[in-house]
Amino acid sequence: MTPTLSGDTIIITEKESTSLCSCCCLFDIEMTVSGVENQSYIIKFVEDYAEDLQQILFQADLNNSSTGEYNVVRIRYPWGQ
Repeated sequence: MTPTLSGDTIIITEKESTSLCSCCCLFDIEMTVSGVENQSYIIKFVEDYAEDLQQILFQADLNNSSTGEYNVVRIRYPWGQ
């Protein structure tokens, strides 16, 4: 994944480096953000295979907390049942 900062938005672009099989696997991701000011940011994920699924987009307010958690549930193909 490649993170970039654009204004108040941290964009994380998902890229597949190798394709060992024809599947779409889910992963748990832990991130550490450093080198940014303590302010409110939008965290945006750009996913290769999500197509018309709801975009992963949420706010992280580093003024109030330096840790947090955000969960996404995928319930249809290419993820879920």
